[in-house]
Amino acid sequence: MNTNSLKLDIKLNSIEEIKEFVALAGMYAGDIDMSSKQYVVDAKSILGIFSLNLDQPVTVHIYGETPELFKEQIQKFIAE
Repeated sequence: MNTNSLKLDIKLNSIEEIKEFVALAGMYAGDIDMSSKQYVVDAKSILGIFSLNLDQPVTVHIYGETPELFKEQIQKFIAE
C-alpha cells in the first residue's frame, strides 16, 4: 500500500463548519489527525475537535493513499 501524508493548517469558525469537516473526514479512508499546540486528536471525532483551542488555526495531518483529494474537499477551511 502506498501511504502518503500531507500537513496543512485549517480554521473552523462555527459548529456547522466543524460538523461539515467531521462528515468529510468520516468519508476519507485514511487517517486524519488534528493538532493544536501539544494536543493531538482524531479529526474524525467531533468531541476530539471540540477539545482543541479553535480560536486559532489548527494543524491537520492527512495520511493515506489520496491526501490531495481530501485537501481539495476541505479547501474552504484552509487557513490563508
